[in-house]
Amino acid sequence: MSTAYGQLQEEKDGTYTIKIKELSGKTHDFSVNQDGSVGELKKTIEAKLNHPANRQRLIWQGREFRDDASKFREIFKGQESRSVVVHLVVRPAGSTNAPPPSTQSTQQAYRHQQAAMQTVNCPFCRTMVQFPVGSRMIRCSSCGGISRIQVAQDVQKPCPTPTCRVTLAYKTNMQYVRCPKCVSTIETARWRVVQTGDRKQNNT
Repeated sequence: MSTAYGQLQEEKDGTYTIKIKELSGKTHDFSVNQDGSVGELKKTIEAKLNHPANRQRLIWQGREFRDDASKFREIFKGQESRSVVVHLVVRPAGSTNAPPPSTQSTQQAYRHQQAAMQTVNCPFCRTMVQFPVGSRMIRCSSCGGISRIQVAQDVQKPCPTPTCRVTLAYKTNMQYVRCPKCVSTIETARWRVVQTGDRKQNNT
């Protein structure tokens, strides 16, 4: 990155002479009309100093000339001093003028990413596993088991325990469901009670 400093002198014929001094010590004179624009000056600098116009930053009194269409008559209006320091900063190749992403946009992207997650119970250890929506396979972080993702659907069925018959709501990707009333563990595939309380049912 290179920086140059210039002194501006207004001439009687309505032109400005900008003396730019590079860090190497070389001085270059640029004569522009008072109705000339910042963009025209950048092109003149590019032709003489080989600094691409789109990588130049002209800064005067802490303010950058962002609008290439700005006229020097307007920029230096009311300026009594004939000596004006102008900073020329040349950006490195590959850099852009795009501002860094704001904190708000970063947080919105993070929330969007978090919202695109889904949870399911591991079929091996029943641990809750979080995975991105659209994934076909998941790996449980607890037991290491790998299983295929199936689209879960909501199902309602009465408890198979004859003395209970309360309606149970579950998803099709669940292998077991526990009845909150009779505390029975039910196998969803065959819809039968496999455990009542702490006692296992005999398979018949």
